[in-house]
Amino acid sequence: MTALGPVARGSCVAITVDGEEFVVWRGAGGALGSAPRWCPHLDWDLAEARVVGDELVCPGHGWSFTVAGRACKRNERGRPDDKGAIRTLVLGDAGEAAGVRVCGVAGAAPGPQGADHGVPPGGTAG
Repeated sequence: MTALGPVARGSCVAITVDGEEFVVWRGAGGALGSAPRWCPHLDWDLAEARVVGDELVCPGHGWSFTVAGRACKRNERGRPDDKGAIRTLVLGDAGEAAGVRVCGVAGAAPGPQGADHGVPPGGTAG
């Protein structure tokens, strides 16, 4: 188990777990989310992403990631286009001020770097 310090609402932090890079964020409603650090679309660094509501939004092309472990791209009218499940962390939340525990990794194992950009089977990168 890995300990991560407090994660404030609206913030995003990078963490490495067993050699894999992730980001952890706390949404406006207090829920925790996690995703691979590098966006599965075009490898933007999600440590630089912004939290909007309970979603993490990539600074590159606007892909968003939910606290439920899904990726989506919103079209020009704002309708979400689901891109599939993402690899996430199993998190234990001791409270906003107390910190976060990383209990493990969930989801399919990532492919070779640069091959699938972390998109699991059934997801799409385009």
